[in-house]
Amino acid sequence: MMFMRTGKKTGSAEQSRRSAVIALLSAFVLLNLRVAAYHLATEGWKSGLAEMAVSLWVMLMTYLAWESRRRRSSPSWRRPHMAARGWLALLSAVYLALGLYHFTHQGVRSGTVETVAFLLLLILCLALG
Repeated sequence: MMFMRTGKKTGSAEQSRRSAVIALLSAFVLLNLRVAAYHLATEGWKSGLAEMAVSLWVMLMTYLAWESRRRRSSPSWRRPHMAARGWLALLSAVYLALGLYHFTHQGVRSGTVETVAFLLLLILCLALG
């Protein structure tokens, strides 16, 4: 008897993907909240609040992408999934621009933090695919 390969993910592959998404999201949020605390303590409250808002936005978009991906049997799952991933990709591009700006104008430490945030968001966006 021949077994057909289906498009469904196996349990362990899905669990590995879930673990990767949780780890990447946690790393990004912790890094971003650390940056927010630094901004609140030294540079001003507007930058700190903006960093906190970005963390909340990334958590919301990750949840939307993950939940819409889980509902693949629904005919309209692709639109919210791609929209959420698009927002995450756009935000990662903003972090890339910030990283380049910080490397050229504010120093290696600040540029490195922004570049790590860019990489975490980019990998998170790819892991949600």
